[in-house]
Amino acid sequence: MRKFFASQVQAVHWVDDFEAKIKTHGLASLQSEGKTVSEVLERFWALKQLDGLHRQTAKTVLTQFARKFGAVPIGLVSPLQLHAFWTREDWSLTQRSKVFRYLRLFFNWAERYDFIDRNPARRVEAPKVREQPKRILTPDRMAELLANPDEILRAFLCLGGFVGLRSSEILALKPESIRKTEIYVKSGKTSERFVSLLPAFKRHWISLPKFPATADFYAHIRRVSGGEWPTNCLRHSFGSYHLSAFEDAGKTAFQMGNSAAVVRQSYARAVPKSEAKKWWKL
Repeated sequence: MRKFFASQVQAVHWVDDFEAKIKTHGLASLQSEGKTVSEVLERFWALKQLDGLHRQTAKTVLTQFARKFGAVPIGLVSPLQLHAFWTREDWSLTQRSKVFRYLRLFFNWAERYDFIDRNPARRVEAPKVREQPKRILTPDRMAELLANPDEILRAFLCLGGFVGLRSSEILALKPESIRKTEIYVKSGKTSERFVSLLPAFKRHWISLPKFPATADFYAHIRRVSGGEWPTNCLRHSFGSYHLSAFEDAGKTAFQMGNSAAVVRQSYARAVPKSEAKKWWKL
């Protein structure tokens, strides 16, 4: 590398800054004159082909990362900074694993296209996710939440708890998708299905509101629901109560857009039939 300066004083100052940068950030700082995290992210969105669900989740994760590190040259992001980012105390173990997965996807892509020489995501251990008990709402808690006048919360409760839709599917819904007896749901580029509307949904449904952006949606739900919001609790609740009440894993799986095995392993937990009846009589 050759650099030219107007005076010896400028050259000396540059060398001092250069040495200080290496001492502080290591050899990765030699890339500091490259593109920032935000600039590389722009190229990533333009070139990386992701299907709808993966793109939406990646967008949520990487937008949060850019809020913190967007102005930092991508070559200066360290493994310790990545580790500190995805081990935030307010994130569950499952959320940490998801954040790690999409950050690794981004940094692997940046390495492949020569935006970085050293990939910090390769030098840290993945979060260890322990099997957690599935969190579901009780019928009484669901009734309490349905009494809340917030239209975004009510729509989320109906579509998640009484229809079994994914959050990403809910946020992508259009008014014309909701019909008298069914909802047309499209996931990603090719997956689609019609899901049935049970009486509990019809009793509580008002209209489809304008949902906020994904990054703000859960903050809104936590705020208006009055506290903790367990990850996937509505989808877990639907799977649990639907399977218990109707005893048809295939029907429950189709409604949720999964296989019967995935529903049993990842979503549904055992609940008494009396609780399932209370849920669907809400």
